[in-house]
Parts: sequence; structure tokens; C-alpha cells
Amino acid sequence: MKKVMWIVTILVILISVGIFSFYYFGYYQKSELTGIVIAFAEKGTFYKTYEGEVKIKSFEKVEDQSSKTELFKFSVEKKDEDVINMLKEVMLSGDEVRMEFIQRHAKFFWRGDTEFFIKRVSIMPKVEEKSDDNDVQEDSIPDEIYSPDEEMII
Repeated sequence: MKKVMWIVTILVILISVGIFSFYYFGYYQKSELTGIVIAFAEKGTFYKTYEGEVKIKSFEKVEDQSSKTELFKFSVEKKDEDVINMLKEVMLSGDEVRMEFIQRHAKFFWRGDTEFFIKRVSIMPKVEEKSDDNDVQEDSIPDEIYSPDEEMII
């Protein structure tokens, strides 16, 4: 009877460790997004975690391209010091960033407030505004204007 209890106890411990490892180390999704970091801080009373928010745009309708602003909340693990430093820099500059993140299966209070953990950050290249090609400059107006009624001499 004692041998059976030991086997059952060991099996329960192994299954518990396996389930915990699955939720702690595994992730559900790996993805990326672009946006502007509007908040990033170290939070917590006993367990300090890094938390932030990104302002992202999503398009509701393709025809008129009206955009809707959404907030994406995320966490960063303490071991990712490069990501932490980059997020502090871009928050102050207001640059648009591309963020690669993973979504974990579960939240643990010592790890962060969200299931989304940023793994890599890069600054998006700035897009220069194009000048309207429809704007006509004074120098480009021809002196003579061709009308369709006139014959063109070749």
C-alpha cells in the first residue's frame, strides 16, 4: 500500500510540474504591432514589474479610411533590459515603433499585469509627407494653351 501511495504522489507532482511549466514557459501567440508608446513604468509594491501602453490605430472602413485609436497594454520581463531601455527612449521621443510580442497562456503576479510580453522593439522609419502633384507651379504653366478645336502641327 505504501508503494502505491509513493507512485501516486510522484505522478501527481510530475503532472503538477508539467502543467505549471506549460503555463509558465509556453505561449499562445507570437505577433507584432506598430504604434506610439504613451506610458511605460515600473509598478508593484512587493514584485516590481514593467508595464506600458501603446496607442495603435485600426481602420474601421476601407472606403473612407476612418481610423479608431485603441490602447494595447503590455508587460516586459526584467531580464529584457535592452527592451526596457528602448521603450524608455521612444516614450519620450514619440516615435512610432514596431513591437514583437508573445501572449502567454496565463498571468503570474510576479511576472506582469498582462498576458502580453514585449520581446523586441524597433523604431519605424519616418514617412516623409509627399507634396501634392496636383499643385501647379507658376513656372509650369505653358504660354500657349492647346485647344482640341485647333489642329496640331507636327
